[in-house]
Amino acid sequence: MLIKLSIVLIALILIFCGNKGAKSIATTVINISVLALYIYLIYKGVNPAFVTIPISIIFIYSILIYQNEEDIKARIALASVISVIILIIPLIYILSQKLACHGISEFQYEITDSNGYTRNIGINMLLIQNSILIISLIGIMCDTAMAISSSIFEINKKTLSIDRKDVIKASDEISRYVLSTSIHTIFYIYMAEFMTLIMQFVKNMSFSEMLNSSSFAEGILSITISGCGSLLVIPITRMISIYCIENNIERIRDIPKAFKNSLC
Repeated sequence: MLIKLSIVLIALILIFCGNKGAKSIATTVINISVLALYIYLIYKGVNPAFVTIPISIIFIYSILIYQNEEDIKARIALASVISVIILIIPLIYILSQKLACHGISEFQYEITDSNGYTRNIGINMLLIQNSILIISLIGIMCDTAMAISSSIFEINKKTLSIDRKDVIKASDEISRYVLSTSIHTIFYIYMAEFMTLIMQFVKNMSFSEMLNSSSFAEGILSITISGCGSLLVIPITRMISIYCIENNIERIRDIPKAFKNSLC
């Protein structure tokens, strides 16, 4: 049944999306392969901290650049997402360490020594949790950054006489709408994911026990980090987009040169 549904999905994507749909399917295959490599490297003992960043960059590059080719809007989104990931890594580490929500939760009863499993797998679970949080950021931030950069460039393209103040005003309006949608998307995704867990909380725990549960803390941490990523990527994308428009920059690598010339 799953194979039949997958075939139907692929057929519909190709029919309605054409070449872009084919690239989306290829991107999904690439990302699945990269994810398998990521799991294999960690299984073989490679430190998750050394694997996460290059794997994340491959994910972002395939999502944004491979599907959109050499488009400046995609390049700006790529630079913005990578910048936010670098900025948010310390926050992820501090929060996950303080909340102590890494490792196997109290609801995973089946993973016990009596069932033939071992809880000591020889991997730093704090690093694993941090890695998962970073990777989970990628999807929502890529969508948000691409929406912002595309909208700003389209406004500038369609209204060539618009001045900088009007571009900034329009980008502010776009940012508010995109942010509102992104926050709601994050909330409902995690609500759906943790619905079964919430039912378990209601049935077996008091409110104070729920607040002190590592599973509940993990869910709140995921929502918080995803929200922070969406908040940060919007102003960074907007700033880079407007700067590129003002200086007629068509390639990201030309930004340092333009900035140097403006100082001179």
